[in-house]
Amino acid sequence: MTTIHVTLELFQGHINDVKVHEKEHTAQLAEQRWLKENRIKNQIDREAKAQNGNEFQVFECTIKP
Repeated sequence: MTTIHVTLELFQGHINDVKVHEKEHTAQLAEQRWLKENRIKNQIDREAKAQNGNEFQVFECTIKP
């Protein structure tokens, strides 16, 4: 089995971008970049963005051969 990490960016409730990362670290870097670009400094900022349908999520997925 192989583990991958998928990042999902929503903009106004619609899928804006989906990427697959081989390593967890690169998915975390993508999330940090999104937080910086959207001026999100804490959980309150993140929740306020989510209220407008703007979110960034990271999922760990297992691929079976």
